[in-house]
Amino acid sequence: MLSHVGAKNLAPIQRDVATTAEKLIPGPAQVHVQIGLRRSSKQIDGSPFANEPSSRSRSLLLLSLGLAAASVDGVPLWIPENGFASLNPPLDPNRRGSLSTRTTHPAFLDGLAQILSGVGAHGEIQNPFTAMTKGEMFTKAAELVGGDKSAVCLSATHSCGLTGQRAFGLPVTKQCGVCFGCVVRRASFKAAGLQDTTDYIDPNTSTRVKDWLIRNSVERSMKGFLRRSVRTRDLATMSLPPNYPISAAAELCRRACIELENYFA
Repeated sequence: MLSHVGAKNLAPIQRDVATTAEKLIPGPAQVHVQIGLRRSSKQIDGSPFANEPSSRSRSLLLLSLGLAAASVDGVPLWIPENGFASLNPPLDPNRRGSLSTRTTHPAFLDGLAQILSGVGAHGEIQNPFTAMTKGEMFTKAAELVGGDKSAVCLSATHSCGLTGQRAFGLPVTKQCGVCFGCVVRRASFKAAGLQDTTDYIDPNTSTRVKDWLIRNSVERSMKGFLRRSVRTRDLATMSLPPNYPISAAAELCRRACIELENYFA
């Protein structure tokens, strides 16, 4: 298991989840490699890195680190992401392009693997959950270790993609509950029938915090997306790899939409 972290506050979360997962699943002990990424780091020659305020290359860097670790033993790199988030159909036209990540999109992983293999590098990448929704992943976890244990472990994970908590005196480890990652997370707990004990910022009684949550909430976009549903022509523009039928993508999105609709019901 490999993870990287920029905010020091999130490092303990990764370590705790890795330790808990190892206790829940019997078998050989796993190795958790945690790498810290900070702008204070120096280049190999000792000179400082140029200033880079964005984190656009973060996901590619994580894949590179994972492949480097996997190449030591010549094993595939597993990217455990639910299939709906991997496809990440835009919630509305305004979210196309840079606002919608394609980190684990099947076409991206397939293309990256081909490039690496073409130059003789280790490029075997697999997503074992590419055909599952997050709710189905949570259900599978409950089947493997039991509902109570899986609920505790999953509640301790971090899904939030929002920043800015510190401006309101809130810890960066506290999840908003209204961003795309948090909404899918909350819907997945409900779909799997598991108790979600995550300490979300939403709901909140502070006027400033409530305004911040409203500005960053995906609820309106998500509900509009669910009303329109995922159309075949939308999927046809998503550059799926040859071995990923549009019908399979449509069925996956249909099941994910049911989970989200039940959450908002």
